Amino acid sequence: MSYKGEHVYSPEQYAKTVELWCELLECDRVGLSEVRGGYTYPIQVRDLTADVIHALVLSDGVETDADYAITVTLVDYSDHGGTERDAANVRYLADAPGVQTSTSGQHGYGSAWVQLGELPTNGDDVDTGIEWLTGLVQSVQAIDAGEVDESTLEEYEQELQEEAWDAWLESDTRSELADWFGCDDLDDFGYTREEIRNLYYSFEGNEWTCDSATSATNGAHENAIKHIAETILVTWRKPYVDPAQTVLPVAVWIIRPNFAP
Repeated sequence: MSYKGEHVYSPEQYAKTVELWCELLECDRVGLSEVRGGYTYPIQVRDLTADVIHALVLSDGVETDADYAITVTLVDYSDHGGTERDAANVRYLADAPGVQTSTSGQHGYGSAWVQLGELPTNGDDVDTGIEWLTGLVQSVQAIDAGEVDESTLEEYEQELQEEAWDAWLESDTRSELADWFGCDDLDDFGYTREEIRNLYYSFEGNEWTCDSATSATNGAHENAIKHIAETILVTWRKPYVDPAQTVLPVAVWIIRPNFAP
């Protein structure tokens, strides 16, 4: 019998576990780093020996007298590297047993990783751990092939689009609308900030794309501004009727001074 931490392997289970870790390390996207004294140091997969893999499987990923613990990064992204698909995959892997993730809000660095040799077990159930590790290997192989969970990707892209409003898009939108109408204060038009925001995001011609893993822009921004301006203008120029009138109402057009309709 082979002993691994508190778990006991049969020879078949041990061989299968080692095989799965080797398959995971063959994925192109994975990166390795040794954990030494609380710091991580990148290492190459090609420099990893079979003896180290066997030793860390037996220790359940814990540092041994001869070998440092090794972190296996499955997928990562940052402001300057990776794509929105990588960020979505980090989020998707967060639910996988044994996987740890870290993200720095929408911006910064995000990653999903495991400790080499640490079997994601349910108590002492090694077979369940092998099943979960098998699923993880398959997920990372799918990521290697360019696949992504579409619902997770859509959710993440939507969050980036909405975050853009608070980061810079609202300021740009209000400034451009002010230029459009030749005014300093959009409050004169009776539209709240939330209403202007809703007009922007409800424009059917929006063409959102991700510039990086952590930012999104609207390729149809100018058309969205025009849509908002025209919508506001139509509402602004509607005839006003005093509901208290008892005689035939006379329409009064509300037209801003110095504005040429």
